[in-house]
Amino acid sequence: MEYQDYRSELLTDLRNESAISGTDTADEFISYSLQILSDFEEINDPVRVGMGDKRGRGGRLMRLDGYSFDETDKSLVLLISDFQDTFTPDKLTMSRVDELYWRLFYFLDEACSGKLSDYFDDSDEILKIGRLIKKRMLASGEDADQLLKIKFFILTNQELDTKLLEANLLETTIRKTKGGVKKAKSTKKIKKADYNGKPLEINLWPLDRLHEMETSNSNEPVIIDIENDFPDLHYKGIPCIKGNVGDNLGYTAYIAIIPGNLLSRIYIEHGSKVLEGNVRAFLGTSGSKSVNRGIKNTINNEPTKFFTYNNGIATTASGVETRYADGELLITKIVDFQIINGGQTTATLAEAVLKKSANASLAGIFVPMKLTVIEDRETEDEDGVRFYVRMSRKILQGMVSSP
Repeated sequence: MEYQDYRSELLTDLRNESAISGTDTADEFISYSLQILSDFEEINDPVRVGMGDKRGRGGRLMRLDGYSFDETDKSLVLLISDFQDTFTPDKLTMSRVDELYWRLFYFLDEACSGKLSDYFDDSDEILKIGRLIKKRMLASGEDADQLLKIKFFILTNQELDTKLLEANLLETTIRKTKGGVKKAKSTKKIKKADYNGKPLEINLWPLDRLHEMETSNSNEPVIIDIENDFPDLHYKGIPCIKGNVGDNLGYTAYIAIIPGNLLSRIYIEHGSKVLEGNVRAFLGTSGSKSVNRGIKNTINNEPTKFFTYNNGIATTASGVETRYADGELLITKIVDFQIINGGQTTATLAEAVLKKSANASLAGIFVPMKLTVIEDRETEDEDGVRFYVRMSRKILQGMVSSP
């Protein structure tokens, strides 16, 4: 369905649902958006909040429409919606994004300061939510509740204003469908100043972005452009060897050595989106404490032996770009990057950076990486299992000793 038809049909559906259930159309939009984000694993188990706009200290306007915790990458997601009940909504401007950002920020600040009770009745559910967020934001050390990152999600049925589009917030992504390769636009993050030492970013979710996911029936692929995404690391690519494993196998293979600081930055940037679904289930919410402790010890005390001690990571992609530089083959871009095995290693490296460990720069650390490039993401066997899914499961089963 074309986007304009989709937008009109959706608004009609939201109005009808609102009339039937006796709710507000804006509430129905939030429920609809959260369902899509959950279905495509952009958010985990979101909780709706109905506090509306509220004044806090100094008349600061705050609001929260929902929240979620991502236990895999230890992030807090706070959501706010900006919905207009019209077939011709305004454009979402940078100034409006700032307004919505500050409403979420002020709520977070009031919650962490323990001041929400000054503005809400004792029986209000928002106080319980505020206490939970404060508890987890203040957790530290080895506390399993500790949070390492904050994400603000802005949900809207508006299209992005020209200035937002020109702010280099969009990148071209590649989706492989049964009809071939399709290019689409996805919204980048807006990074803000850290809050209480934790990275904070804004994720814009306009309606056309939700439409793209629905029509392609896939979430947005993680694309890693080594040199351009992480210019401060000064890597031109990941040194690798292309495996001579045969022809017409449905995949190509690379053996690589990825610097620890690059791997950690990829995880900090993209979080659990780089962990394939079955890896999240295997990793759980805390992983193996003994394995985790051993990895941390090596990071801080024997970093140059990390490559030898660690079993490495097994990853997949739908495509890669490579080039030769100074006589060695480099992987310069990875499309649809997924870690099939090695989630605990990756997460622990990221934690060392975010928690500012003794070796927070990850100096001297390199990680073995096996990369399997599987372009075909659609073909199914007689049991209806996609070739890619079967391959990723086999990769996981073959390396279960390295969680």
